[in-house]
Amino acid sequence: MALAACAGLPRPATVQGHWMAGNWYTFWFTGAAIYAFTAALIVYSVARWRKRSDRPAVQLADNFLIEIVGVLIPLALVLGLFFMLTWPLENKVDRLVATPDVTVNVTAFRWSWQFAYPGHDIRILGTPTTEPQLVLPAGETVQINLSSIDVDHAFWIPAFLYKKDAIPGYVNRFDINPDRIGQYWGECAEFCGLQHARMHFTVRVLARDQFARWLASHGKLALR
Repeated sequence: MALAACAGLPRPATVQGHWMAGNWYTFWFTGAAIYAFTAALIVYSVARWRKRSDRPAVQLADNFLIEIVGVLIPLALVLGLFFMLTWPLENKVDRLVATPDVTVNVTAFRWSWQFAYPGHDIRILGTPTTEPQLVLPAGETVQINLSSIDVDHAFWIPAFLYKKDAIPGYVNRFDINPDRIGQYWGECAEFCGLQHARMHFTVRVLARDQFARWLASHGKLALR
């Protein structure tokens, strides 16, 4: 199982994803160290105080000092990780730039997606049988305006280590900075009805010059 889990290590495709992966690794190694320390204490206790004769073992009802230390140290560790890592990271990831390089309006509906590029007259509309493709530039800040026209959906791109809710009547705005050229998989990650499993899309990250040519060639077209 340990070897199989190695395939699940994240390989982020955005700047924000690298930040999140760093946080993930910090928690993973911290948890591994705590596990190793706890296991070592158990092994030591079993070896040190194992039964050595026919005399009954000494029964200890409690140890106030050990109990207090056993509560305070994990509590301090959890609070420290939260306030020094997770909280600042969330604020950093949620921060919006004033002038993004590209803006994309993402609209979720049962059971597909629409990607619109304001100022370029580009609208990419999907259907339950035709997956739409979200095209983004590498090395630039992309601001996503996410909304839904019917029920709650969730915009999830696993390679970006990012998931945001699409809520009717509310625009969920966030920035992403793709930094790895390639094609990625996206889907709705919140059950939204009978054809929820078909609500997929692809993401294509292009170099800046290729993206500029794509914008020029697809302007004033509605793609299907």
